[in-house]
Amino acid sequence: MPLRHLQKLIEENEPEVIVSTYPGCNHLLDWIFRKRLKRPFRTVTVITDSLTVNPVWYRAHSDAHGPPVSKPEAFFPCDQPFPGSPCS
Repeated sequence: MPLRHLQKLIEENEPEVIVSTYPGCNHLLDWIFRKRLKRPFRTVTVITDSLTVNPVWYRAHSDAHGPPVSKPEAFFPCDQPFPGSPCS
């Protein structure tokens, strides 16, 4: 059920970027988009539990990983900026 709900939200809202602060979300996105070579959005994973980084944080697809930062330009890669990013 959560999988279908998430897929419906993505289809209805057509996001340019999905920011995940929970590693389980990235695994759901991997499952939803398992048959596509490219996703219609970028995925950013913000690691919120940096004291106990578990492999579950980085085993699912993400275009960028990092800890919470006060300056987004220090985190987002500027070689491929997306609309609304600090680099665009």
